[in-house]
Amino acid sequence: ASLERGIARRPPAEMAPPVEADYGKGATPLERVVGGLAASVFSVVYIFAPVWILAAVIALCVAPFHWATAVLAGAVAVSAALPPRPSLAILKTGFMQAIPKYFQYKEVMEISEEEVEALMNERGVIFTAVPHGVISFCGICSGIVRAESGALLKIPTAVASVLLKFPFMKNTLGVFGLCDASKAPLTKRLKGGGSVVLYLGGIAELFLSSTKVESLYLKQRAGFIKLALQTGADVVPLYLFGNTSVLSVAATTPMASLSRRLQTSLTLFYGLWGLPVPRPRPLLYARGRPLGLPKLPPEEITDDLVKEWHGKFMAEVERLYTTYQGRVPDYAGKPLDIQ
Repeated sequence: ASLERGIARRPPAEMAPPVEADYGKGATPLERVVGGLAASVFSVVYIFAPVWILAAVIALCVAPFHWATAVLAGAVAVSAALPPRPSLAILKTGFMQAIPKYFQYKEVMEISEEEVEALMNERGVIFTAVPHGVISFCGICSGIVRAESGALLKIPTAVASVLLKFPFMKNTLGVFGLCDASKAPLTKRLKGGGSVVLYLGGIAELFLSSTKVESLYLKQRAGFIKLALQTGADVVPLYLFGNTSVLSVAATTPMASLSRRLQTSLTLFYGLWGLPVPRPRPLLYARGRPLGLPKLPPEEITDDLVKEWHGKFMAEVERLYTTYQGRVPDYAGKPLDIQ
């Protein structure tokens, strides 16, 4: 019966047209310059954090009592001691609000914010985001535009445990709200009716980023479907167009191997003018309909059922891609490769 009710089960003829929003319309040249500077903070911190930490370690070994060592190590210690905290006040500033304007950010949503709210009041929801890219600027924009309503606080982004402890990066990204992507904390959150944004491709997908082919690492990522079934949660697919266009990754094998071992992404990347400045390419956030996962007792959750719903999920991701790729200039004729 659960498969015949709700948003996801309505016949296509009954589906309301997508809700659309354009957050880049009418932006002034100054707003776009400010937005570019604000967006660059995230990419610069991405590079700056490990370099600063390495410099602090070397300084402690070479000149432990030098004033420069105190500055380097002190900054790391302070950042490490401060927990990552969401901050709507920071996201509401004009500096941050200019980021969506820089990227000519748009949204198309097959279920409205009100329908999402109703779904989250009924059960936990996993918002599955693909692709990640080097830095998810489309995800960053989606968080910024929801700062005013406070909806962002209800849906933290799940990240690797190491990122929650990584100085500088955890504090910078923490303004959007983060939670541990490990199985135990995610299970607890979803069983309690909480929701989460989950990037599925992980480090493997990051190194597949390309401006020529849209590559997703999904075929081996069925664990989230099992988790959703076990916790009674539903799944809402998100396609983040443009994440692989704003920055290019130097996909070297040694860097990819090291990233997998450390469970965090360490890579060389470049954007505008060969610098760590994201290109001002259009971004589109596309939100699909809920899959409508059934609520079942544990003994009825089989591997075959997980495989069946995982296949439906991948088909839905492909549908979102083919339906909306024509709205983003960089995606005209760009093939999709699901690995």
